[in-house]
Amino acid sequence: MKKMIRCLALLSAVLMCMTATGCNLILEETVTSRYMDSDTPGTPSQGDISTDGTTADGDITVVTDNAGNVKPDKSNAGGKADVVKRTTVTTAKPADTARQEPKLSGKLELQIFTNESQTADGGWTKVINAFEDATGIAVTAHIGSSVNTMMSARWRKDNPPDFIWLDGSGIPDVQYEAAGKFADLSDLYQNGYVYGTETKIKNVIDKNMLRYHGNALTRMPLLNIAGGLWYDAKFLESKGLSVPQNYTELLETAKKAKTLGLSTYTYPGLYPSYCMSNFIIPAIAAYGQSYLDAWLSGSKAAMQDARFKKVLENYTAFCRTGGYLMTGSTTMDHTSTQQKWINHQTLFIANGLWLPDETRKLWAAKNFDMTWTTSPLIESNQKPTAVLNSKYIAVPTKAKNKENALAFVRFLMREDSQKTLMYSFGYMGVRTDMKFDTAQFIRESGGSDAAKATAKALDRIMSSGVQRVYWHESWGSLGETIATEINELSVTNGKSVDQVIAAIAAAAPKP
Repeated sequence: MKKMIRCLALLSAVLMCMTATGCNLILEETVTSRYMDSDTPGTPSQGDISTDGTTADGDITVVTDNAGNVKPDKSNAGGKADVVKRTTVTTAKPADTARQEPKLSGKLELQIFTNESQTADGGWTKVINAFEDATGIAVTAHIGSSVNTMMSARWRKDNPPDFIWLDGSGIPDVQYEAAGKFADLSDLYQNGYVYGTETKIKNVIDKNMLRYHGNALTRMPLLNIAGGLWYDAKFLESKGLSVPQNYTELLETAKKAKTLGLSTYTYPGLYPSYCMSNFIIPAIAAYGQSYLDAWLSGSKAAMQDARFKKVLENYTAFCRTGGYLMTGSTTMDHTSTQQKWINHQTLFIANGLWLPDETRKLWAAKNFDMTWTTSPLIESNQKPTAVLNSKYIAVPTKAKNKENALAFVRFLMREDSQKTLMYSFGYMGVRTDMKFDTAQFIRESGGSDAAKATAKALDRIMSSGVQRVYWHESWGSLGETIATEINELSVTNGKSVDQVIAAIAAAAPKP
């Protein structure tokens, strides 16, 4: 009966909002506090799913607190929200751990972007529910593909939520950072404990993942992605072709492929960063974290270093002189290059860990053995290198519930939280002490062919045979200049290596 009353209350709120606003409604998944009758004894079993109704677009968002009470939230006023279906997933309370945490109270408001493959019924929901159970904090989460646009008006008015997942379009994160809208998390990193444990965050999160603005640690890493080359292992084997580890082997494979009427490599050239992040950066990173850090800092000396020139010369010889880049790549988008690759018009495509899921409808019926490999190296004695790019979270400077937000950040660093999100996203957790379990990943991710392909890639990346180096993309105009200039090396009539290096060095900031 209580559940029915709540559902009716929610439906009434939706109808009132629709009547008042007359707005166009777009359905999106979202999550709120876990529904549980206050008089229900015990803890519900993990994975129980219940739907508490819907909430309306516009000025009113209907949420529930820990007791299941319906409360109107007018904090979205002025923002254009998705109409959202409130889906909740109950989880068992986390097991007792070594550190006793004080019981907290109050509220927490989250801003979390998700795309169509990262539904609200996935990892975020489970982690949020577990956090509520552990802390007693009532969470309101704004989740969906349009959430960043929806919340932008509040950011402009210095009325942000308490926490933001820095993903998806519509986040001017560089501008927010420059304007001081993200709180300094340096003390949390240095002295904070992973929630419920005696483990210091600094002892399990590599400092090379961190993002600073000046002396302030403005972003904490949450998950890692990696770029590289994808190929169909069955197809290569059928053609008698090998997987190259360095440019010498790459050229040998490319020559053989050309005799078979095949190109070797493609990337969506309309977005030149794909070439840079998945092909060029790994070759630079193979020289070590310190050199990559100097290069990423915009150091003119690093840009003019002989190692960088050698990387670009090898790439130019492969693409331009050898002609092994698939014709037309520099003018194609994601879909075009992916389709041609899946049709076996080229051997390798430069892309990230999201590719198996993103292209699952294209290759599902083609008996693909989708496989990931590291990008080719310059020196034959270099160790295969994976470049990890962190996805970040932040706590707004003007957060109304900052202490609760910091507790949530600490909770996200738990191993169980990391694994839950990792299974949901198909990314890597940021904790360096975690062991990767391929079978568990496949099982928890749904057991699809895409999940199996991603798991195989993650297993390779996390293996001892691969060097892992960290970088970030948010360079602003410098990053755009680098990507655009390197794209010139892919085309027959493009600039020379020396011209590209000069242009990049000129764009680098002054010391």
